[in-house]
Amino acid sequence: MRETIEIYIRNTGERTLLMLHVPETLKERLIEGIRRGSFSHEDTEIGFECSILDAWKTPDNPGHVRVSIDEITANYLRTDYE
Repeated sequence: MRETIEIYIRNTGERTLLMLHVPETLKERLIEGIRRGSFSHEDTEIGFECSILDAWKTPDNPGHVRVSIDEITANYLRTDYE
């Protein structure tokens, strides 16, 4: 059975949120993958969804977008340059 990680961008009117919905069984694996810089798993579906605000709409954009993601990557940038 494929498990699903859902990633949403939601606007509450006061702030914009990046929300991760992660099954408890994938929590530690996802955290470790982000720590290493990459997470993907053959039995895991990753979906990204966001509503399109009126300010973001163009004639070609629908009101809602869902994108299937193959891998989550993290890049860690040094900020302690001397």
